[in-house]
Amino acid sequence: MLELKSIEEEAADCRAAWAAAPHAKVAHCYHHDIHIESLNSPPEGRIQDILENKPIAERALRLRLFRPYPLDPACADWRKADANQQQSSTFIAKHARLFPDCTLDGKSIFPAGWEEVKP
Repeated sequence: MLELKSIEEEAADCRAAWAAAPHAKVAHCYHHDIHIESLNSPPEGRIQDILENKPIAERALRLRLFRPYPLDPACADWRKADANQQQSSTFIAKHARLFPDCTLDGKSIFPAGWEEVKP
């Protein structure tokens, strides 16, 4: 089972990751059901949204997974790539290496029974 830190510690780690990548344009797990998507507002806004509006039991995991997604120059325009890019073996291998704690199963980051897990 994934060991999460406290919500405060996960928030601090999340902020640190975004501070280390100030020019990031793509986010990992911006929302709970998509691996990568364009960052359409400053990351702090999403962090605050998680802290203020998401269920307490979801906050630490959402903060753990909300990170800047590093793009290779070869896929800088990832949105124009094959629609199945996120299912390709190259993407899956890279994703597993970059985000070993990711629990996204293709539908949600929250496994069955998640609401019963204590943060």
